[in-house]
Amino acid sequence: MKNASKNDSSKKNAGYKAAEYVEDGMVLGLGTGSTTHYFIEKVGMRMAEEGIKVKGIPT
Repeated sequence: MKNASKNDSSKKNAGYKAAEYVEDGMVLGLGTGSTTHYFIEKVGMRMAEEGIKVKGIPT
């Protein structure tokens, strides 16, 4: 179970890091991989905290 937890932590770090590159007004292609959850979560936090606006397109 430790590997699953470490893998999940790595995915969260990757998703959150990718969200740092999002800029106001971007159109984002949202994938279906498990890391996407964390990316969307962090982008949502940034929208609430920083007031950025983005559009998401499911791919």
